[in-house]
Formats: sequence, C-alpha cells, structure tokens
Amino acid sequence: MAGFDHAPPPFFKRGPAPLALLTFYTLLSLAVFVVDLRFRSLDLLRQSVALLVDPVQRVAQTPGSLVDYARNYLEGIRSLQLDNDELRHAKLSTAPNLLRLEQLEAENDRLRKRSFSASSCPSRSRSGALFSLAWRNSSFSRCSDCMPSR
Repeated sequence: MAGFDHAPPPFFKRGPAPLALLTFYTLLSLAVFVVDLRFRSLDLLRQSVALLVDPVQRVAQTPGSLVDYARNYLEGIRSLQLDNDELRHAKLSTAPNLLRLEQLEAENDRLRKRSFSASSCPSRSRSGALFSLAWRNSSFSRCSDCMPSR
C-alpha cells in the first residue's frame, strides 16, 4: 500500500483571482490594439492568419450554404406550384365566360350577315323590315351604303 500515501492531485490550480486575470487580459488586448493601430505592426500576421483560416472557414460554411440553397430552391418550387394552381383556377373560372363570348360573337356575326342580306333584298316580313330599317338608322351599322343621308 505504498502507492496510497501521496495526496490526490488538486482539481483546481490556485492562481491569480479571476478579476485580476480579466483586468490583465483587457489591458493586454487594449495595448495590442493601440500598437497595431499606430504602427500597423500586425498587418502581415493578420493576412497570414486570414490566408490560413479562409479555406477552413469556407469548408465550415458549406453545409449552411447548402441548406440555404436547398431551402430557397424548395421555396421557389412551392411558390411556382401555388402560382400554377392560381393560374389554373383563373383559367377554369374564365373558360365559361370565354366560351360565352365566342358564342355571342358568332351569333353577332350571323345576325349581321342576316341583317346585311335583308337590307340588300326586300324583306317579306314586317319585323324583318323594321329590324333592317332600325339597323340602317343606327350608329352601330358599319356598312357605308346603309348609312342614312343627312
């Protein structure tokens, strides 16, 4: 039992008080700051450290930037899907109106053709005669022959 007679190692080394260490390191950092500011003595050291640390910094930032790129990509896809859904809904909601417009234009063309053919030949019915007379006198008639002389 000869190995048990010495004291165990201390867990905490005794040294200067924490406030004294804080004061010392604060004054040391201010002194280095003033010397560097005045004499530019640490520019070469700063550039050397930056040269060595920059590749490590880029490698360390790679996962974060990849996550940012992936997030932006997925947000863009989601935004495009929402826009496509809105456009598809707008297309479906305007399709009946477009179909109705095409039907009304076709009916309008058919009525114009009937009206012009009725104005070129004498009409047999009274309603046709009234319609052609009203059409000739209206400002909507495009035919220059049908315009009333003033």
